[in-house]
Amino acid sequence: MTPYVQRLLRAALPPPQRPKHREDRLKALAGAFQTVALAIVAVGLVTPAFNTPEILTGRKMLAAASMASLLEGISLLILLYVPYKDEREN
Repeated sequence: MTPYVQRLLRAALPPPQRPKHREDRLKALAGAFQTVALAIVAVGLVTPAFNTPEILTGRKMLAAASMASLLEGISLLILLYVPYKDEREN
C-alpha cells in the first residue's frame, strides 16, 4: 500500500475505539432512550391529563406506559454493557 492510500484511509476511517470512548457512547445512547421514554410519558400521560381528561383513555395510558417502559428497559440493557471497575479503598 502506498503512503498516499494509507494517509487517505487514516483520514477517512474513524480511529480505533478506546474503552472510555465506548463507555461514553453507550451512556449517551442510553440517555437518549431515557429522554425519549420521558417524552412519551409527558406527551402521552401528563399533558392530556391536565388539558382534556376525557380524551385520556385506558388504552392510550397503557400504550404510553408500555412504550416508555420498553424504552427504559432498552436503556438499562445498554447500560449493562458499560464496564464498571470495582474500586475498593483499603
